[in-house]
Amino acid sequence: MIPFARNLAWFVLAGIFGCGPSLKVPPSMDPGLVDPLTFGAVERTRAALIKNPGDPVAWANLGLVLVDAGQLDEARKCLSNASFLDSKNPRYPYLLGWSFLPAKPELAIKPLHTALDLAAQSDPQNPAPYLRLAEALRLVGKDEDAIKVLLAQESQVQKHPLESLMLAEMAYTQGQDIEAKNHFQEIPDVGYLTKRRTLLFLLLSAEQNPSVKESQAIEDFRHIPEDPDWPDPFLLMGKPDALGLRGSFRLAVAMENKGRWAEAANILENIWTTNGDGRARLGLVHALIALGRWDEAKKRIDADAQNPFNPLLWARWYLAHGDHLVATGREKDARGDFAEGLAKLGSRFPEFRSLEGLGIRCRLLYRLEDWKGLKEASKSYGEKMPKHLGALAFLSLSNRHLQQMDMGFDIRSLRELKYPEQFPETKIVLDLLDKTPVQKPSQRKS
Repeated sequence: MIPFARNLAWFVLAGIFGCGPSLKVPPSMDPGLVDPLTFGAVERTRAALIKNPGDPVAWANLGLVLVDAGQLDEARKCLSNASFLDSKNPRYPYLLGWSFLPAKPELAIKPLHTALDLAAQSDPQNPAPYLRLAEALRLVGKDEDAIKVLLAQESQVQKHPLESLMLAEMAYTQGQDIEAKNHFQEIPDVGYLTKRRTLLFLLLSAEQNPSVKESQAIEDFRHIPEDPDWPDPFLLMGKPDALGLRGSFRLAVAMENKGRWAEAANILENIWTTNGDGRARLGLVHALIALGRWDEAKKRIDADAQNPFNPLLWARWYLAHGDHLVATGREKDARGDFAEGLAKLGSRFPEFRSLEGLGIRCRLLYRLEDWKGLKEASKSYGEKMPKHLGALAFLSLSNRHLQQMDMGFDIRSLRELKYPEQFPETKIVLDLLDKTPVQKPSQRKS
């Protein structure tokens, strides 16, 4: 008997005798309890299962979207069914274990161990099982076991940035500062580890750097938003029409990180059309700008004229379009764009909740060679730094370049820190360090 038929027959017998997993499809959700996109994904996956209750992929799809909808008990039943129907697929016990994190890590360990064992046979290069298992072990206080899991994979799997970070964090908590620093140096510049990597740097630097130790930077830094989840291949396997709101955003971010802007734009368009989610609109405009679809991006901004984030979106549009004009030899037109971007930001830019407005303003001023304006903006940077993830770039040690330029804030060499260059906060500093000659006060532009 083929595996599928054997499993289906087992389910029929289990239903007759009242034991084991059940193929009963969960009931429809109340549409008032979830967003429209998630509700639609639940209904589509339910319909697929009603037609074919022996499809493990459909059970996993439903389980995943139910996790995102907060229906954890029903989700885990679905994931258990998927795992029973295809007992050799590591993704299904993996998703079951993932569903217990971070609230119940003790229940995540067993299915994640199963996933790791299965992946060793069928998908040995996939980092997800061992990274999640190490995460679960750390949450229950078993750091030594977590270290063993991570180190056991080094000969089989290319070292993952999250592995280096976890090893560095655990070495630090064990008082092994030199080992922590060695692991820290292996962590590449990836946006999904920004907060954790930066916080660890601050902790490692505090003893040698009085300016860090005596400031509130470390405590303030703990309260900024958490990093987004890392691009987990097992979470990104679902088809877009089987994903709810959270899953769709996960997939869109993954596409952006891979530079697949057209796919990201399609996903964000669907979120915006279905849910009217403002975050999707912001992301969609960003994707359209990255694709050079200038007119479409402008229409999206104009479509919601009263949105308080529009000045920021316009500034981003004019900055990117101006850079495009420079690249095509139209420097004079580009200056007009840069000036218009500053006008759009106006005097409201400090009101935005992040430093993105300040970052874009500094880049526009730099392109216009407005050194006086750039100096004033940099002072605002210094005033707003302490509670933002960009703070680290301006916290410590060698400030000779910018101090000589009288820019109004101190920084350590960003290359020494390996701070992600994609952030606007870093970009302007790198521009200044690389492209602006250090000038004596009498030589500076005003």
